[in-house]
Amino acid sequence: MKVLPLLNGRQVISVVGTGKGSGKTTTVNFILSEGKKALRLGVTAFGLGGVQTLLQIPEGSLIALARNCEVTKKLELLDETDANSPWGNIVIGRTVEDCEAVIAGPVSLKDLIKIKEKFFALGCELMVVDSSLNRKSLSSAFLSQGVILSAGIDFPDRDSLFEEILSQVEMLTILEATSFPPSLNRHCAKKKEGWVPFSLEEVTPSSFEEVEEIFWPGAFLNEHANFLRSLDFPLSVIVEEPWHLFLTQSIWCELKKEGYTFKAASRTPLLLVTLNPLSSTGFSLDPRDFSSRASEMLKPVKVFDLLYE
Repeated sequence: MKVLPLLNGRQVISVVGTGKGSGKTTTVNFILSEGKKALRLGVTAFGLGGVQTLLQIPEGSLIALARNCEVTKKLELLDETDANSPWGNIVIGRTVEDCEAVIAGPVSLKDLIKIKEKFFALGCELMVVDSSLNRKSLSSAFLSQGVILSAGIDFPDRDSLFEEILSQVEMLTILEATSFPPSLNRHCAKKKEGWVPFSLEEVTPSSFEEVEEIFWPGAFLNEHANFLRSLDFPLSVIVEEPWHLFLTQSIWCELKKEGYTFKAASRTPLLLVTLNPLSSTGFSLDPRDFSSRASEMLKPVKVFDLLYE
């Protein structure tokens, strides 16, 4: 199986991970390798990319990175942006030969969106964004047309490995809401008369008796589960995008069992889950078993084994 056909012609792909050693950069390299003869490529990173596994960047690719990166000396520089990073301001160049590199990219979603616009003005046909750690904000519909989740096995509790991967997939693939408030910057409850703003401090169970859905602006955190439970009946919570859910696997599973559901005002499709059966600490899982169990558990999401595909 190849990765490129699974992108279905989408032009901006973000690769996020379940944590350290998940295979994010290896996944990016698969895409770059498959696309180098067919597409004009652009690559950048959200923060540092290629730290554990070097990025393999084909000749002729556009690249956005901090000026102080070593590989900058090997580029044809095309543009200097106003985006900054701890490693210097972000420049855009074109590789004049195949190269291996660690790159430092923008550290804000706003700057990545600007880079996207510049890439496509320069003729880019496929932009791939590598992430540092598990930056789920890269899945934002404002940046990406598709997201790939890279799943590794570096979890403190290996017994809950599959539950952790499943919970992250479930959060990225919550349903899109058919209705949400015209303004997404305040808490609102859906009542008979429509969407009505409310204050968390003034809510009582009796004031929410006829409410089935609420909109939650910004991040929904573990601690916010206490607010839901204070109402004594299950609700559907709408967030702006799936990456606004910052819930641990245990809290996510508890809320599901208690009847709470989550939706998103907009959502970037999850195209693929890639699997890395090798831990950075030397532990490994049987790749065939890992792939088989993950494929069955995550249906209908497609699964790609980085070791044997």
